[in-house]
Amino acid sequence: AYEPCASDYGAAYLNDPKVRAAIHVSSNATWGECSDAVSAAYNFTDAARPMMPVYDEIYARAPHLKVLVYSGDDDSICATMGSQKWIWSLGREVLDEWAPRLLDGQLAGYTVKFEGLTFETIHGAGHMCPATQPARTFDVLRAFLAS
Repeated sequence: AYEPCASDYGAAYLNDPKVRAAIHVSSNATWGECSDAVSAAYNFTDAARPMMPVYDEIYARAPHLKVLVYSGDDDSICATMGSQKWIWSLGREVLDEWAPRLLDGQLAGYTVKFEGLTFETIHGAGHMCPATQPARTFDVLRAFLAS
């Protein structure tokens, strides 16, 4: 079920003194989902710049790095087709063509593997895949981390 106030849980968790100590966060810092200071300092022209050169540089500096990109196929903010177009524009060699991913006998999405990159679609997921399809998203992450 979708939790409309899930960010409240995240803030409470990340501000818990035990969690902060475990992840080495200063006790005088407070976590918040949004920050006016960050927003005011953000260069919004950067958002329109293409990211392909950044990924090319990452691959050049760390050629053995494994990258996972996933996209909910019901995402109305970042359409899966846009993600596909971007990933194919990177020019990486396709190692394994599209393959269905099943979970509990149901279609959970599709996988395509490139040199150094795995792209997964998560069937029925919106923009926040873990919130709208938690089991399918977890399965994707589990498989990627185990590979």
